[in-house]
Amino acid sequence: MNLPNLLTIARLVLSAVLFVLLGVAARRPSAPALMLDVAFVLFVITALTDMLDGMIARRYGLVTTFGRIADPFADKVLVIGSFLFLLGFPQTRLEAWMVVVIVSREFLVSGLRGFIEGQGREFSAMMWGKTKVTAQYTLIGWLIFYTAHMSDTAWARHLTLVAVIGVTAWTALSGAAYLVKAVGVLKNGADG
Repeated sequence: MNLPNLLTIARLVLSAVLFVLLGVAARRPSAPALMLDVAFVLFVITALTDMLDGMIARRYGLVTTFGRIADPFADKVLVIGSFLFLLGFPQTRLEAWMVVVIVSREFLVSGLRGFIEGQGREFSAMMWGKTKVTAQYTLIGWLIFYTAHMSDTAWARHLTLVAVIGVTAWTALSGAAYLVKAVGVLKNGADG
């Protein structure tokens, strides 16, 4: 058990606490903004563990089999769980179909990666995926802050709608890019 793996485990634990806060706040419309402020800070800290664990693991040669499996799992729990709990806040402008797109993309890419790497081929992360997760983290943070403090502001409502649609579209495009890459990898393997 090394530092990157401990950060990954911490991300799972912090995600659970975040989900409790969001769940309680969603069920109590009169919940104080402070509860969402705590959720926002907790989300930022949790998202930072994602950046730190990979950076530390690569820099100091601490990559482990556990980390290769647990890190993407913890990332998906944080992102998917956050979007699911944010559905409980109508002002976020999130729709169930948007979350289905996000979840479907994660299943698709994980399945493709598992299948291709299971055949001994490389299927590394693409820039599409890295920008997608940055966009998703930014949107989740914004939605929590917006719900606590800005949902009555017209420009913020419009910005939120554009951001939610944009990140959903970017997520779908990211999934399509990985699908194209997978077809290429599998085709090259069949030809070679």
